[in-house]
This record gives sequence, C-alpha cells and structure tokens, in this order.
Amino acid sequence: ALRALIPPKDKRMGANPKANGGLLLHDLDIPDIHQYAVSVISAGANTASATDEMGKYLAEVIQNNAGKFRVFCPDEALSNRLGALFKVTHRQWMAEKSLTMNI
Repeated sequence: ALRALIPPKDKRMGANPKANGGLLLHDLDIPDIHQYAVSVISAGANTASATDEMGKYLAEVIQNNAGKFRVFCPDEALSNRLGALFKVTHRQWMAEKSLTMNI
C-alpha cells in the first residue's frame, strides 16, 4: 500500500530540473579568496570580522555572476554582517509589504 503512494520517476521532485541543481549547474567566476585575507601583524593589533569579509567576497561573486548566483538569507543578513551584499543586490521580497504592523 505504501509503495502505491510513490510518484512515478518523472513526477518526483528530484526529477524537476529546478529542484535538481545538478542538472542546471553553471561555472562561476570566483574571485581570488586571498584578496579578502586579513593581515594579522600581532595579536590584538587589529580587529576584523570573518563574516564582514565573507560579505565583501560574496558581493564580488554576485557581481561577477549576475543571474547565476544568489544568497538566501531570510532576514538575518545584516545581523550576520553580510551587509556588503546589499551594495550590489537588493532583497527579493515575495510577501506583501506593509507599513503597519498589527500586534
């Protein structure tokens, strides 16, 4: 009875090219990660955030790969210090935007 519930192979989610990224892969233009390294002269001499630097790196990846690369982050991008992304792209918002909140 349970086997009867399994969809035919061509109707399974993994058969859809949109769900199976392996069928739609594109080579990406990836910048040299060493450009984003933070030099540490001595302990405590400078401050840096790994995620700030990663945000800058991902911003360049987005610029180099328009239409082929996206970052998914529901709403934590800024608190995760990925704000550099918004210098090269905008948020895509699918829900209705409202100026008022009903609490």
